[in-house]
Amino acid sequence: MRKVATLMGRVWIRTILAMVAGAALFASTASWRDATAQGRIYGKPAPTIRKSGAERSADLLKEISATLNRIDGRLERLENAAFQQDSKKK
Repeated sequence: MRKVATLMGRVWIRTILAMVAGAALFASTASWRDATAQGRIYGKPAPTIRKSGAERSADLLKEISATLNRIDGRLERLENAAFQQDSKKK
């Protein structure tokens, strides 16, 4: 009986030692992975082509013109709807 008890004790000790060694190994590799992940250097993004002031203004004016045209269309539809409602009331 005593042999069985000492054998079981050895098994438990080996199991605990293996778990401790695994935890230490995991902890050391986890910190190594974190350090290398932070140390990666990627290439610089391609520089954007910058437009001159006149080119930027032209694009902006085109955008404003398109927006005003949409607003004009909406106002025209609202006016038509208002005139139709007014003519129905009379």
